Amino acid sequence: MFYNERDSCYIRLKELARQVSKGVILEIGSRRGASAHAMASVTKVPIYCIDLWDLSIPGDKRHGIHTNISNYPDFIKHTKRFDVTPIKGLSSEIAKVWSKPIGLLFIDGEHSYKGCKIDYEGFSKHIVSGGFLVFHDYLPKSKKYKGVEQVVNEVKEQPIWHTWEVVGTTISARRKRDSFFTRLLSKLEGSSNFIIGQDFRYI
Repeated sequence: MFYNERDSCYIRLKELARQVSKGVILEIGSRRGASAHAMASVTKVPIYCIDLWDLSIPGDKRHGIHTNISNYPDFIKHTKRFDVTPIKGLSSEIAKVWSKPIGLLFIDGEHSYKGCKIDYEGFSKHIVSGGFLVFHDYLPKSKKYKGVEQVVNEVKEQPIWHTWEVVGTTISARRKRDSFFTRLLSKLEGSSNFIIGQDFRYI
């Protein structure tokens, strides 16, 4: 059977979503909700999706066509049957108040080096031990998505990530599991990474 790039992305996201047992699933850049629908169809884990959709932010060029107002009704249509929460706004601003532990982080927002790195640095610290980090549009040698490749190459140098896998244009890694001592220290310190807050404007 022939699968196109989008199909392979959805299949891979489903495979990873099925394995999430701790934390929520967070998607940055959701457009019409197809990838959120794919993940939600195979898991009961709550999914949060960040995008601008119909919001107008002067001077901002994030997500390109993703800001088209027609995308939001489609997103609601595709995800309304599931435990999916849309969060309208800039991911860089939402990251400042995010506190939920993340079992799977799917980065598919702004594809510039700066934008992709901001999303990674803003949310990856919340990924739980054994959780997944996923980037979309990883195309080595591509001028259009050079920023994504640069960020991924930098992240690969960090020892906390392992088991890198590429499926189509989707690349994923897993956070190394914390040692018993690290987990114990985290509990003793009351790590903020494990505090679930209500800091967002849910739409």
